[in-house]
Amino acid sequence: MSDHRRSPLAQQVAARIQGWVASGRYGTDSRFPPERELAIQLGVSRTVVREAFRILETRDLVHVRHGVGTFATQKPALEGHHLELEVGNQLAAMSVTEILEARKAIESVIAATAALRRDVRDIDALKQNLADSAQQLSLLAVDGEEWSRLDVEFHKILGACTHNALLEAIQVQLADATIGVRRIASDSVESMKAALRFHDQVADAVIARDAAAAAAILIVHLLDVQTRLIAAMEARAPFVDTES
Repeated sequence: MSDHRRSPLAQQVAARIQGWVASGRYGTDSRFPPERELAIQLGVSRTVVREAFRILETRDLVHVRHGVGTFATQKPALEGHHLELEVGNQLAAMSVTEILEARKAIESVIAATAALRRDVRDIDALKQNLADSAQQLSLLAVDGEEWSRLDVEFHKILGACTHNALLEAIQVQLADATIGVRRIASDSVESMKAALRFHDQVADAVIARDAAAAAAILIVHLLDVQTRLIAAMEARAPFVDTES
């Protein structure tokens, strides 16, 4: 049966699950929760969940192992009837100011939407990320690479909390494309701890379903990042002797 003949609700659920895969919430070969659990989480019947998986199976995005479960096969390419995103290429030609300006506009909306749509699974993911981040910063020698990964992961989780496939995909590409800038802005343990404090506050607002607070705190977080980034870049700038 072609997609257009499937029930609209099953198509919506398929799009939702596909968004989870696109955002990295379910990686290649990761197992989805049982149909009963997904049905409760999504507020639909098990029949609808089963039909949604059939839709995704025809697109080769999931595969069923009978008696074992349903697994993601790959991150779907956002092309054809989806929107192909070229965020990485666009960011390469942008100034730091433009990037941060865009992040404030886009990620504040994502944070607000996340607060309105997050579910129990999302809350668990946020709390786990914050715990892992705090654990990393408690070490005598902080692993900068691991911190950057956790920083990026936090923002990707916010994208997944929106349960909007396009917002999730935009957040994933935006996070991945700006990892270099993030490393410069978080070049000290003090900067990392400041970022974690903001992450904690954003997560609290999302968990409390306070969309306005989530958006506002996210913007203040990025303003702080901007200040630290400028200072770090100025400190790295080569000395020029204007007397010679």
